[in-house]
Amino acid sequence: MIDNNAHAMCMLCVCSLMGMLYRAERGLLFVTYSRASPEPQYGNKSVVPRFFVPCKFAVSGLHRQISNSMREEEVKNKLRQDFFQDYDATPILGDIDFAVTIKSTKELELFDREYFLWAEAKKGTHNDIYESFVQLILTIGRARTFDHNLPPTFLGAFDAEKIAFIPYGTILDVLYQNDFNWNVAPSNHNTKEFKQLYSLVRETLKQEIRKFSFIQDERDLRKFIRANFRIGKDKVSGINITKTISCLFFSVGLKK
Repeated sequence: MIDNNAHAMCMLCVCSLMGMLYRAERGLLFVTYSRASPEPQYGNKSVVPRFFVPCKFAVSGLHRQISNSMREEEVKNKLRQDFFQDYDATPILGDIDFAVTIKSTKELELFDREYFLWAEAKKGTHNDIYESFVQLILTIGRARTFDHNLPPTFLGAFDAEKIAFIPYGTILDVLYQNDFNWNVAPSNHNTKEFKQLYSLVRETLKQEIRKFSFIQDERDLRKFIRANFRIGKDKVSGINITKTISCLFFSVGLKK
């Protein structure tokens, strides 16, 4: 006959293991070992079961490797692999950090690329997403990237823990300001121009921004990308159609 204490201990161990498996499946379990003690650590608390079953879970991806020490290039590479593997996220457009377009085919080579996203990337996790957007707008406005490429559906900003989008059309009027000094370093957040632009677009960003956490909002982020990053999807209202069509016909004429 099984001793009551042994039975209770066995049930406790089974329940603990089931809880660990449940949390591990959702990326919430972190098992580490300290040199001071060979016992496994569960979060900040030591786990002292009568037995320990080593398990290996396929935990990978940007949302499983968030760290404030992640470098910008590492963040961009992870984003390409984890969320934009079905697209071409390798184009380099001047000083724009990150661009997403459709994968090229022979049929599409006759036309300018249709971009879904131009984005500003930052290392680590503690970044002001609004400041990142302002830096991106300054980068685009200074180089007038829209004069040489079809504009994207969205502008974006991201770091190791989050990503945000705004429709390109919402800041179109800002980009076409003639009385604004665009000849400043976009990365210098202390210039008069940066602060002026920040004040100008802050309310627009608040109203239009769609922000996602790579951990809490992973499913919603994937759904957002699938729904909006599609060929032939209507552009957000507000894009200068005349300029877009002119660029397109000019490009086709050169390639014939």
